[in-house]
Amino acid sequence: AAEGRTVFLSSHSLDEVQHVADRVGVIRDGRLVATEVVEVLRDRAIREVDIHVAEPVTAADFAGLPGVQDVVVADGGRVHLSATGDLDALVKAVARFHVLDLLSQPADLDEIFLTYYRDDDDGA
Repeated sequence: AAEGRTVFLSSHSLDEVQHVADRVGVIRDGRLVATEVVEVLRDRAIREVDIHVAEPVTAADFAGLPGVQDVVVADGGRVHLSATGDLDALVKAVARFHVLDLLSQPADLDEIFLTYYRDDDDGA
């Protein structure tokens, strides 16, 4: 790649891909159906985030944050949510609490690729 040549890599890990690629192609039924800049894919990718704080929280503490969806609160201080794009607003919202643990799963390209397959119901 450093010599200006095209390198093909097959992977479902966005973290892996973003370190070695500038653009990603989606192949469906042997045809290239889309090409995207890695930055665009990263903004679209859904991360699963688990947060454990010392004090009780509610879903409202995280609802409405940019890119945050599917907020589920259990046991008052445990939160599971999905997030896309920049996580800065989420991190700042979490920082208001005493954070015991925070885990953000790496984004998975599988879900992004599946959107290309779901968007075309006729199989073309």
